[in-house]
Amino acid sequence: MNKLCPRHRFGRCYRLSLFIFSFFILSHSINGQDFILTGGNWSVASNWAGGVIPPNPFKVSSITIAGNATLDINSLTIGVDAIFTINSGVSLDITSDGFPITFTNDGTIENNGMLNILGDENFLNNGIFNNNVGATLNNQSSFVNSTTGVLNNNGGITSGNDDEDDFGNNGSMVNNGSFFRADGTFTQGDKSSSLSGSGIFDMNGSSLDLPRGILSPGNSFGTMSITGDLILGAGVSLQIEIGGDGSNDQISISGDVSIAGTLNLIFGSGEFSSGENWTILTAGGTLSGTFNPVNFTAPSGVMPANLSATYPGSTTLITYTGATFLPVELSSFTGKVNNQTILLEWQTASEINNDYMVVERSGEGWQFSELGRVKGQGTTLEDQFYEFIDEAPLEGINYYRLRQVDFDSTEEYSNVITVDMLKNQEGLNIQVFPNPSQEFIQIEWNSSFISQNNSLHLIKASTGQVIQQIDIPRANNQLVLSLDHLPAGLYIIQMVQANFRNSVPFMKN
Repeated sequence: MNKLCPRHRFGRCYRLSLFIFSFFILSHSINGQDFILTGGNWSVASNWAGGVIPPNPFKVSSITIAGNATLDINSLTIGVDAIFTINSGVSLDITSDGFPITFTNDGTIENNGMLNILGDENFLNNGIFNNNVGATLNNQSSFVNSTTGVLNNNGGITSGNDDEDDFGNNGSMVNNGSFFRADGTFTQGDKSSSLSGSGIFDMNGSSLDLPRGILSPGNSFGTMSITGDLILGAGVSLQIEIGGDGSNDQISISGDVSIAGTLNLIFGSGEFSSGENWTILTAGGTLSGTFNPVNFTAPSGVMPANLSATYPGSTTLITYTGATFLPVELSSFTGKVNNQTILLEWQTASEINNDYMVVERSGEGWQFSELGRVKGQGTTLEDQFYEFIDEAPLEGINYYRLRQVDFDSTEEYSNVITVDMLKNQEGLNIQVFPNPSQEFIQIEWNSSFISQNNSLHLIKASTGQVIQQIDIPRANNQLVLSLDHLPAGLYIIQMVQANFRNSVPFMKN
């Protein structure tokens, strides 16, 4: 002690230690409280209720903008567990004073008023951004929705003040409101990015150019409207849901349409009559190009046969003729990680002339290739159990389906299941099964994370809305979730833990 704090300096050392301890307690306390900006400049302490400016980065708890305000600091980061709210009738201007500003959201933003991104700013959304009903997002700089970001627009978005302003979507954007391109560009740069919803895209005399990613119009079911031209590149997957009651998703375009890429049709439960057809795309101008290939999925038991896509005039028409009943009644089809492999298991309740089953895998969910074959049991009314091991699974999400082949070479497909294989088994590694399911799903994740708190989000895929949130206590790495309260459709399970976010889609029958 004499070397570290001599006798004549003991009081000074004590005061220094007390200061450090107090600062530690204060910083933890500040990050755990709610902050309210009553109005005015962000950097003025007296404008905050309590007279304290939030720390930066802001890690937990909440910030509420309760009066018209301006933010002009160099950078601000909203942490994973934090909530940033702009109240109704209130505007927040994020503006620069001769220097660039970087605003990063890793948590949740709830915009109920008006958010103006002005000047030389870079807005990066890595978390959830809800632009709610009646709210406005005005982007006059650079706005990027990253690969982990979810942008839900139920209000209005205006983007662009000059041709250098950019609005980029690399994650999930659900537009059930309106998007107006005043100037600048709209880009969808990542192959796993998605654009969905039943809202309006007004491109102001320009085109919505999508070279890659997923385009999923509607809201189980609905119409996406585009004012301007639409260009679908070869890397685009257009997803259309079709119901047994004659309803379906579609896109309405006021201008010209150029088509390429893949068309994926998702059939729901119901009866489909031979000769029934659905218009999935209409153009006010000319239509050129074709979809190739045209894929489909459907509930177990009945698969559409003889589907065709035609392009009469300025429309895209899907025609269906007949249905083929599966010669194999599949009771279950599941997959799970087993060390560095993936174990696939399925059960049949009956089989008629079943020669063999082909196990197929895909890395993106649409283009499948054969992994191997498993011999069937011919004709039997007894339960049969099968398994197949994928010795070299892909990193990330693996999509699997079964192609059942009769002795007369008739083929039918099963539903698609997903298994998440993270490199070296790192990360949360969520597994959801059975998938699809009607009554419940079981969720499991990496047991190495049981010493930490996890949060589970149930998200409706068509809207991006978080419809249920569950806090998972420590020492748990599995959960059974009832689906009784959910209508049929596509959903996403998202697990959040510290800096990890891992999502897995599943289908409720």
